[in-house]
Amino acid sequence: MENIAHIFCNPEEEYWTIPPIKSFLKENDVKVDNVSAIKENTKTKLIDAALDFAEQNEENKQIFIEWIDRTVKEGIKEIILHKCQMDEGMDLTFANEASTRKFLDVYVDTESTGYLINSKYDNKTRMVKYTLSRIRDKRVITLYFGKMITYIDKRKSKCRDIEFPVIFEYFIDEGWYLVRYKARSNLYEYHPEFQNEYMKTDYPIQDSKLVQEAVQQAMHILQLKEITGSEQSYFLKKMFYRILKQFTETPPEIKDRLDQYKNNIISMEQNIKELCRIPEGQTFSLHSDLCNLFEKYISINWLDKEIFTRHRKAYPIKLRATDEEDSHVDQTAGGDSGPLQSKAIFFDNKRMIDNDEMCDGLTLKWKRSVRTYYPETFTVRISEKRGKCYLSFKEYTAEEDIQDVLFSIIGA
Repeated sequence: MENIAHIFCNPEEEYWTIPPIKSFLKENDVKVDNVSAIKENTKTKLIDAALDFAEQNEENKQIFIEWIDRTVKEGIKEIILHKCQMDEGMDLTFANEASTRKFLDVYVDTESTGYLINSKYDNKTRMVKYTLSRIRDKRVITLYFGKMITYIDKRKSKCRDIEFPVIFEYFIDEGWYLVRYKARSNLYEYHPEFQNEYMKTDYPIQDSKLVQEAVQQAMHILQLKEITGSEQSYFLKKMFYRILKQFTETPPEIKDRLDQYKNNIISMEQNIKELCRIPEGQTFSLHSDLCNLFEKYISINWLDKEIFTRHRKAYPIKLRATDEEDSHVDQTAGGDSGPLQSKAIFFDNKRMIDNDEMCDGLTLKWKRSVRTYYPETFTVRISEKRGKCYLSFKEYTAEEDIQDVLFSIIGA
């Protein structure tokens, strides 16, 4: 179990947080007594209990290593989502499980154990395993890659070798691929015989380079081509806007209040038209502006802010947008002070965003499906860069919840 303890169970690596370890121990009836009130001590004690469970017998060890592969896939992650197309002829290869496995088996590293842990890693990116599955009735091929790298803490003049896993998933019928990895810094090429020399170098490896190595291999293996061009950026920003609209619909309570003020709005509209001599071509814009103004002040003064979150699985706390005249919007609700829709700034820029029906990116509070040992919500940041969708999960997020976010984007 040395390799296991080296990285995937190392408290410093943050592959696990306390909630998933507690869930694993509970599922396997492992009790831990005298847990310290100090977070670091608690985590170490829980990890030790999980390792003790794994070392009891071969059945427990198998349960443990399968669980590790699942937890490495979820958690604190950076995810890249991108449209792609498969080469002609590959449809037949992936038509059934037998032909798919026959095709992929030849690409698995010969020294792999079939799991991320205890496989042999060196300074080359290798495919450690693959899985075939259905996620929400969608056919998915998942490729697991790993490479050994050296992490250096120059402040402490310490270094250690760690595995860098990258997980590539291809949604066969939808034409999307996604890549998962854990963001890292202070990484250097793995050459164990020269480790001490790295203390002097100023040329670390970017984690994006390691990710790209795995993506290139996966694209070659599965014979995929990325769909590129400015239309992909446009397509994603339209998707982000639809997600924003889905989670910022005017609550029924606010709609009822607006209906009560309908005559007031019409009267004000007529007065403004006469006073400012507004032509008929601008009437619709005026009406929209007044409705937005009324909704703004009703919303920001509504006492029960939960009407903006109660029946929604997510709500925005930040968004970014740019209109056709390159005017920029960067809105934030300010920490955990509430949903963006209850803030004046949301309505101040709502017209611009609705006119273009595009959103550059947004940050959402998302309600968890898995809540045992977890807080009620997690935060996900969604953005676009060069036609690719980037998702950032900065707190431990269970697989079911990651899938919930992914399919909300794919289905938007």
